[in-house]
Amino acid sequence: MTIYLTGGSGYLGGEIVRTLAENELSADMNVLIPVRDKRGNTGPERFKEIFGDGANPHEHTQWIDPAVPIPDEAEVVILNAFDVAFHTDIARVLRESVAPTLALLEQCSKLRAKGNLRKVIVISTAYVQPPIPFRRCGGPITPFNGAADPWGTYNKLLNKELAWQDLVSHPENDPHSTTNAYIYAKTLMEHLIATFHDLPRTYIIRPSVIGPSSCGERGNLASPGCASVRLMISPVGRFVPSSGCE
Repeated sequence: MTIYLTGGSGYLGGEIVRTLAENELSADMNVLIPVRDKRGNTGPERFKEIFGDGANPHEHTQWIDPAVPIPDEAEVVILNAFDVAFHTDIARVLRESVAPTLALLEQCSKLRAKGNLRKVIVISTAYVQPPIPFRRCGGPITPFNGAADPWGTYNKLLNKELAWQDLVSHPENDPHSTTNAYIYAKTLMEHLIATFHDLPRTYIIRPSVIGPSSCGERGNLASPGCASVRLMISPVGRFVPSSGCE
């Protein structure tokens, strides 16, 4: 099986690669991972630093140029790349994270016609789900102002015809969706994905990270739960793979 995985250099992407390597069918897998040039290092150099040079458990990974289209032999595409930055510059997030995902989905639509591509997996986030008492949603979140015309909303935000404050004040937006641009962009992305009708079987996954809390309630930035999450998202304190305990 040939798998095309974006975001393989990040935390979740690395966990996906590790899980694939532990699969009993891993010997027959070829995981293609596009890694771009960054901070003076080339994509191949960064790939070698992250995944090694043929050493287990990543011996079935292979660098691929991000500028090259998804290969025809890809059977599964996992779209995981996304900038995890909690700010309010929505146009930047759409331009740098959502637009590349949509472009790859367009490629997936064309690959389906060639017959090899069987499955597309898009990584969203559990953050799109507003907290209780909002009802649990299995599909794209509503109420959401982009639901009726997601592409129109997307283009207006990219062209800066809509500002962040317009989203915050819009009565159809649940306040949770405008907590930051990351949550809003992921929510809008789910609605955009729903408009693609020529894809093979497609899954939207909403992963989450469970952090500790001393009392089960929202705390201040110094509380154990918040402090742990702030440490986790920092470049220095990335969580290492581990097993939970009671």
